[in-house]
Amino acid sequence: PVEVGQWQPGPVVASQSRLTGTARYHPRVTRAADETSLEDDSPHFVRTGHFEYESTDHGDTWLTLELLFVDPQWLRRAAERLAERLGRFSAEVVCGPLPGGALVAQPVAEMLGARFVYAERRARAAGAEYVIPPAARAALAGTRVLIVDDVINAGSATAACAREIRSARGELVGAASLI
Repeated sequence: PVEVGQWQPGPVVASQSRLTGTARYHPRVTRAADETSLEDDSPHFVRTGHFEYESTDHGDTWLTLELLFVDPQWLRRAAERLAERLGRFSAEVVCGPLPGGALVAQPVAEMLGARFVYAERRARAAGAEYVIPPAARAALAGTRVLIVDDVINAGSATAACAREIRSARGELVGAASLI
């Protein structure tokens, strides 16, 4: 059975987004003791209202992803679960878009025995552009690269990282996220 737990509003953090309405936090949903889930242990981070995303799309849900990184033990467990699913891709390099994707991608790379690179967001008139630093970019040629992000919503960061990896002659083998 599913029951609604207690909730308390937390700090309103809306990086890379504009909050254009009143937001509220959702009650946290928990499961029975014998039903284990990563979400049960996660910090509460779902808000509703009216939001403009990085992709310039609008939506009624915002995930305060900064709260995912407050508890290093929770992040480590989440990265372990993700790495278990990604081993079959035999990635040599894991790329994570800054900031949140890189925080997830680095421990995933460690668990996979792969190298890690990050991609930085650059301002652009239309859409997102992510750039891998030149020294790290040069090492991507001919390698199997996996993109790992904290969340994939509209997919703009993932698509931009994929373009960057391909332009560096890396072989994109997959993309994954916590959410």
